[in-house]
Amino acid sequence: MREVFEGSHVPENGIVHVHIMGTGINSRGELKTCDFDELVSLTEGVRVLTPLRDPVKSIISREQRHPELSHEFIPEAFSKLHRLNAVFLPIDSDRDRAEVLETALKGLGLRGNEVFQDWPVFNTRGGYQMKLDYEAGIVPNMPEVDLLVEESKTIIPFLKSQGYKYMPWWDLCK
Repeated sequence: MREVFEGSHVPENGIVHVHIMGTGINSRGELKTCDFDELVSLTEGVRVLTPLRDPVKSIISREQRHPELSHEFIPEAFSKLHRLNAVFLPIDSDRDRAEVLETALKGLGLRGNEVFQDWPVFNTRGGYQMKLDYEAGIVPNMPEVDLLVEESKTIIPFLKSQGYKYMPWWDLCK
């Protein structure tokens, strides 16, 4: 990340892919990590598009990919996202996906493109039991979900500000 700040390592396409906090492991097994305060600084000077999804879906997905690792950085990161000067792309909100993308692109000062009008929902992992249970409203009993509930006074208003109306784990916060 330091190379990006110094301008010595910005890919030709201008896209820098980072994982917020913790140890993000991509599909090639490479570690990608970023200190959150560095990311906040980056968003002060660079337009940043940040995909956003239900944090429990993020936890479930990472558990499926890496059950041997802790996922506690996910609730911690979600509790801090409101600090970013970023355009968020809520990829699994109830809003129309083309509208969500168009809004995000406009937030970056870009124009939409008809290519994005047909943006299919796609998950390379397919269906697996924990994901299917959550889609049916059954919230997994995991320490990371407990951490989300603890931080819900910050996380839920932020998610609502991004167009989310309801997530099953919100019921645990009452």
